[in-house]
Amino acid sequence: MKKNIWVALFAGVLVLLALTCPKRKQHIDEIKNKVAAVTEKKIAENAGDNDFGKGLAVFGSMLTNQLVEMALEAKLEYNNYVFCSLGKIEYEGEMKTISVGVLNQIFTFSEEDLENIIEKGTVK
Repeated sequence: MKKNIWVALFAGVLVLLALTCPKRKQHIDEIKNKVAAVTEKKIAENAGDNDFGKGLAVFGSMLTNQLVEMALEAKLEYNNYVFCSLGKIEYEGEMKTISVGVLNQIFTFSEEDLENIIEKGTVK
């Protein structure tokens, strides 16, 4: 009897993982939002306090969001492993995992790593 409970519990966990495995669009949205947050911060730091600088910052943010989404739509390789999913991009000839999805959550690089990539092209 006890064994049946454990088997049912394990099966329930597997079903939960399968039903909540994030889709490709969720990976794209999470990565895009993370890039947008960092680029908006960087643009705002360099825009200045005048109205022209602020307007340019808004335009730059919109343009960046569109470019990032287009690039991800074209280049992101999505792998669904039923219980989890991975987002990968080819970088310097190798496939690099940039996002992991499980239980409807997407885990990706930190904002600090992204700032380093934008500024220097490297990850700490």
